[in-house]
Amino acid sequence: MKISKTKKYLIAFIVLVATIIFMPKYEYAGNYSAEQLSSKFNEIRNKSGYRSGEYYLWNDGGWFSDYCTSGHGGYQCHGYGINLFDWLFNQCAMCSSRVYNMDQICVGDLIRYNNAPYGEHTVIVQDVVGDTVYFTDANGIGDGTVRWDNCFSKSYFQERLIYIAHASGNDVKSLSKDTTAPTLSDIHVHSQSIGSDSIRVRVYASDNVGVTKVKFSAWQTGNSATSGTTKWATSMGNGYWETTFTKAEAKIVGDNLGCIRAWAYDATGNESNYDGIYDFVFGQKVNLGNSFVARIVSKSYSNYCIGLSGTNNGDDLKLKTKNQSDDSQLWSFIRNSDGTYQIINVKANKSFDTDGGTSAKDNGTIMQLWSYTGSASQMQYVIQSYNGGYRFVPANQDKVRGVDLKDGKAQENQPIIVYQVGSKDNKAQTWTLEKVATSISMNVSSTSVKKGETKQLSVKFNPTDVATKSVKWTTSNSAIATVSSSGVVTGIKEGNVTITATTTDGSNKKATCNVTIIMPFKDVDTSHWGYNAIKYVYDRKYMSGTNSTTFLPEAKITRGMVVTILHNMEGQPYVSGKCKFSDVQNTNEWYYSAIKWASANNIVSGYSNGKFGPNDLVTREQLAVILNQYCKYKGKYKSVKADYSKFADSNKISSFAKWGMNWAVGTGIINGSNKKLNPQGNATRAEMAAMIYNYCTKIK
Repeated sequence: MKISKTKKYLIAFIVLVATIIFMPKYEYAGNYSAEQLSSKFNEIRNKSGYRSGEYYLWNDGGWFSDYCTSGHGGYQCHGYGINLFDWLFNQCAMCSSRVYNMDQICVGDLIRYNNAPYGEHTVIVQDVVGDTVYFTDANGIGDGTVRWDNCFSKSYFQERLIYIAHASGNDVKSLSKDTTAPTLSDIHVHSQSIGSDSIRVRVYASDNVGVTKVKFSAWQTGNSATSGTTKWATSMGNGYWETTFTKAEAKIVGDNLGCIRAWAYDATGNESNYDGIYDFVFGQKVNLGNSFVARIVSKSYSNYCIGLSGTNNGDDLKLKTKNQSDDSQLWSFIRNSDGTYQIINVKANKSFDTDGGTSAKDNGTIMQLWSYTGSASQMQYVIQSYNGGYRFVPANQDKVRGVDLKDGKAQENQPIIVYQVGSKDNKAQTWTLEKVATSISMNVSSTSVKKGETKQLSVKFNPTDVATKSVKWTTSNSAIATVSSSGVVTGIKEGNVTITATTTDGSNKKATCNVTIIMPFKDVDTSHWGYNAIKYVYDRKYMSGTNSTTFLPEAKITRGMVVTILHNMEGQPYVSGKCKFSDVQNTNEWYYSAIKWASANNIVSGYSNGKFGPNDLVTREQLAVILNQYCKYKGKYKSVKADYSKFADSNKISSFAKWGMNWAVGTGIINGSNKKLNPQGNATRAEMAAMIYNYCTKIK
């Protein structure tokens, strides 16, 4: 009998409703077990309409979840999937959490994927065995039938995956009886976890059906393995699992070393053998400053430091005997925002690097020189070592590998490598930094030193913690001033010199000080109004001090002093015969030859009583007359006219001195002070020096 299409749909709908009503519901609370899901699948696949090859029944409205208030449902393959998900977990597949990685697949999950050429398709996971996913579905090839035990690889689904609907509380990875335990490999401390008090540990875990969890334990070397802390790790999605430990969590005290073990578990509870790291250094990243230059010196072999085999890209780093004059042994450290350091060779202007670049991560990798690019292989973590130095860890390393000596040997030209950090007593991995000066400065940039006296100079170093705080002192002219090895400057004669301090640590930094050697007189410093004039006559030996350290600039000058100064200016010429003045007859007197010479050349004359009066004071107008006479003696006299209008006391000039004062004021030899010439005032030694200076510089 032929059944109409309408009746056929009605019968299908009645069967479907009856199946739903009479199928028992499983009320699971909490987590699901493999036994529960296996039993449930066996019951469902034997129901009418759900057997393999049978025609799955649905209507035009599809099948809606019994556990959803939002009306989620579907028809054909998707309705079948929502239906089974309901029965397995009493949850709505469309309201459940979603994942997108097939490595996280569980039994009972709903997979939605692109099933070309048929469009999108939905399946329910029956089982997972290794990389194979077994599933049940409906209408998978467009014929409306149910299939069981069909399978694809995880990678097949992953390439076509839209999403995975995952039931809350379900972590069953497989229904198959699995006795194979997970395996562990590559356990290590990750280099980029280096910090002030914590480390990040990683291990690779694999299993035939999948690893579900990994745990780590950390404790102090020498103590019980249970004395520290155990923590569950987080999957990184690529087979690696990791967690972090602080020193406090591991209960590592002071400079003691640490130990780590790891275990892995699969879905059926199989436990791996443990893998571990023992006696590792709990490295602490240090901040050495933002910028400095230093030698990288072996901690145990302090006569050696890291140098170069050449200055080209790819030239290996080598251990070299320290040489203070070799700038290829100097390295510039520049701190980055993440706490790593760029380490640039001063001579080559190229960077620390691992041979092979960023991908070079094997023990024994050679350290080389390369133009700076900013890559991770050129960045170094500097970590505190427990034996009093530092370790350098390239940032490209996945494990904590430190800059090391090949074979641990300290000898000339020994290659520099990287090797995994382990024991704190590995002396070949420990380095000290001998900072050198990036600049120095003198305590003063210019100063003056009296002839015959000394002054201490000193330098400041930048940075302040350089390893060698010594400099070499030099002078630009030792005839003017000398400088000792400790920076003491001694004035030899008047003049200017440059004192230079040069570092001896190989940085060749310099600082200078301009030093003026001045007259030795304590009563005439550079601030004295007559300093330049007094220096002029003193330098030329026209005038001397009253003793080695005193000039007495305000002392009154005598007639004997005036002619002695003029005699000195002429080179102390000899005049035969005796002096004509009755009070100048002692040939041992200091002024005798000068007065005899001045009198013989009509520069000076005596009193009407036949005396000269060598100790008599000289007024300013008398001094003008004597200088005028000296000018005539020199044949340089020229008539001038003085402008007295600006001097209030010009009317006090004596008649005998008017012609001499007119010449002195007109030529600028006498300038006066405070609008006065003070012609009757006794001239001082400083005023005498000023007039001589003016005469010598203005009378040509």
